[in-house]
Amino acid sequence: MWHEVLTRLGRSCDIWSVDGARRSRIAFRRPDAWLFDGHNGPLDVREPQVIQLHEAPWNDPDTMGTLEDHFVDRVVEPSRRAAAVAGAIVCPSESSRRQIVEDCAVSPDMVFAAHHGVDHATFHPGLEGGTAVAVASGADGSRPYILTVASLHPRKNLVALREAVLRLAADGYPHQLVVVGAPAWGRTDAEAQGAAVVADSAAFPGRVVAVPFGISDADLAALMGGAAVFCLPSLSEGFGLPAAEAMACGTPTVVSNRAALREVGGDAAVLVEPDADSISAGIRALLDDPVLAKDVGYACATRAQEFSWDTCAGIWLSAIEFALTGSRRHD
Repeated sequence: MWHEVLTRLGRSCDIWSVDGARRSRIAFRRPDAWLFDGHNGPLDVREPQVIQLHEAPWNDPDTMGTLEDHFVDRVVEPSRRAAAVAGAIVCPSESSRRQIVEDCAVSPDMVFAAHHGVDHATFHPGLEGGTAVAVASGADGSRPYILTVASLHPRKNLVALREAVLRLAADGYPHQLVVVGAPAWGRTDAEAQGAAVVADSAAFPGRVVAVPFGISDADLAALMGGAAVFCLPSLSEGFGLPAAEAMACGTPTVVSNRAALREVGGDAAVLVEPDADSISAGIRALLDDPVLAKDVGYACATRAQEFSWDTCAGIWLSAIEFALTGSRRHD
């Protein structure tokens, strides 16, 4: 996000990247505004502060139940303090915008929702080679696969997805679950959380395959393009970029009907309750009906065209202008 947005903002204004511990080095030329990650707390500066908050789901019991106290202490209060002094706030969805307005008690006018973009040169329909990428991590190349991409954090709800796929296996479906997963950030039990997601099944050995999170974007896109279904059943998301990228590949996509995933999926993706029964039913509907799967894939690819980094950066620029002028453009 930061790379894509700052690259584009640099076409409209001067951008300086400054180490927070060395701000005094630019005292000879003070900036008009500061742009930074508000989850780390405010800066001690006199210029307007434009902060990015990914989300503020602290009042959601499902989300809070997955967060450890040390993580909450490190993020919640610093986020609120940054919001209290910000001249403008940028977030990636209307869902996050509502959370921030409610939790941080700020004016809706100062919070700008800017959907993340998709690299459409990398993520697009017609990609091949996904099976080869999966096989390199131990997948059975003769079996189709269901793909998920996420951190192995309990709020991503991947244990429920694993259970849903194993239920499909019990009903005779040949599909594997391919998991491109990063460690569960903010958890002291990250290793155990990851193991629970990718553990092999005694009843259906080899049906869950772990792919290293650090694969290239090209390999990730190939995996997405080759999947029978992509699924992100999170309990909460500030945006859900992997779902948008999979949709851009024309892959039939199933997401939970929670938070920002409802925005990302729109009328294109299949929306489900975040439990194993509903996830399994959503995936099953696509596997049982090739015409439906094709239609959903096409609708997903069309929907994903709306996710543009140029549009995203334009909204960030509007937020900067608001912080400097106190007025909001009504485009």
